[in-house]
Amino acid sequence: MKILVTGAGGAMGRTLVRRLSSSPEHTVIATYHRVDDTIEVASFQQIELDITDTDQVDAALQRMRPDAVVHLAALVGAACESDPDLAEKVNVEAVASLTEAAARHRVAKLVFISTAAVYGDGLSAPVSESHATHPTTTYARTKLAAEEGLENASRRSDTPDVVVLRVFNVWGDGFSTSLVERLRTSSEAAPVMLNGLDTFLRDYVHVDDVVQACELALTAGLSRFEVVNIGSGVAVSNADLVRWIARATPPVYEVVPAATSYSCADIAKAERVLGYSPEHTIIP
Repeated sequence: MKILVTGAGGAMGRTLVRRLSSSPEHTVIATYHRVDDTIEVASFQQIELDITDTDQVDAALQRMRPDAVVHLAALVGAACESDPDLAEKVNVEAVASLTEAAARHRVAKLVFISTAAVYGDGLSAPVSESHATHPTTTYARTKLAAEEGLENASRRSDTPDVVVLRVFNVWGDGFSTSLVERLRTSSEAAPVMLNGLDTFLRDYVHVDDVVQACELALTAGLSRFEVVNIGSGVAVSNADLVRWIARATPPVYEVVPAATSYSCADIAKAERVLGYSPEHTIIP
């Protein structure tokens, strides 16, 4: 399978490209927004691509003729809040133009990386894909808008099959801003601020498990449009996380009062339709 990966310069993109390119069954085309983002590995093709440039995107798909696209490229976090117009352009409009180009050039499948943030965090139990969405940030709102655009496009017979992966809190190599990694590298000079201990719970999914899900989604026989949660399926409190990390090195942190906050994936669908099985679950 020939696979084009957008956003290959990011932490998840680098891990995914390495995993896919290690298989003789795959030919990988890694796209980067800037040349200096490229991975210094020669086992796959690397091209520069601005996903907001519709002509560039169309030309790349016409030239490369991939069987599938994994779309990772996005504007995330605080950058979305500081420039909502750019977030709309990158996270919504670029997805729509990529989908149209994929239809023109007969791409069979599009795997789209979305976020658990579309559900919000006012939950009390693991959330399934049928749960109501409640995005509260620009990033989450634009990701949900992109999902809706993909669902609408999938009603046409000429567009690729779409798998949306709603990814929960990613940690691991390259994710230095995740709470897991910040606690691991905390110090007296740089303590981590925690919003409560037992009342703040999150589902932490390792980047290796996320890329496992991406690879599985590329070959899974699904319907025209599917949304699948990708997490560990375990709700880990700040207190549990601190205890788990302390097995290696005691973290340095301060606790501030905060309202109860809960977010965890029901991964039953991922297990059923993808054969997904997380290998790096944090067990308190």
